[in-house]
Amino acid sequence: MGDFVQAESRGKKKRRDGKLTNESLLLCAARLTARKGFAAVTSKEICRMAGTNLAAVNYHFGSREGLYEALIAYAHNQMVSENMLKELVRAELSPREKLERFLDNILRFSQEEGSDHYHLALQVWLRECFNNSQVVLPVMQRIASVKVPWLVQLFGDYTGRQPDEPLLYSGMLSFVAPFVLLNMGTYMVDGTPQNALKQYITPEFVGQMKEFAFAGLDSLCLRQ
Repeated sequence: MGDFVQAESRGKKKRRDGKLTNESLLLCAARLTARKGFAAVTSKEICRMAGTNLAAVNYHFGSREGLYEALIAYAHNQMVSENMLKELVRAELSPREKLERFLDNILRFSQEEGSDHYHLALQVWLRECFNNSQVVLPVMQRIASVKVPWLVQLFGDYTGRQPDEPLLYSGMLSFVAPFVLLNMGTYMVDGTPQNALKQYITPEFVGQMKEFAFAGLDSLCLRQ
């Protein structure tokens, strides 16, 4: 019995250590990519920063390409995660309250505490979209595709529109795009912070943007 317990304990420790190494590699890849773009980062640099050997990339992600896909998934999920969307759809809130919380999630860049990963994700996203778009966009489309049905349900519940109506998708895009652009506007194309702009993004400014966004969406609503 004692041998079994010890073996189980060693197995748990190994899994825990493996998870920590995986997370460390991903975070180090994100930090380096935010500075200079993934194409300019070597696997050796990532492993050196993570304090592990070069074989760790293949062991944990299958390949350098697998690490890149995991990195883009990390960046995308920091901004809009599938779990967050699921929880919103299932929450006991009004359709408007759900969309307000969705916007608050997008606007986390304005929060100073607890947003380090979110800021890092934005930097990675900007770097890769502008500098490596031919590679990142197909990867991001695959990652985003699993989240679209939840978004469709959120906006469909609010507007009363069905998933086969083009107006629903134009409404979704018109609603979300200004806030995505606002996020992007707080960073330069190279991913560095654009602090001069942030001073103008006050709660009043964001509140006005929300009013305009909902006014546009309300014009598509079938409900009265």
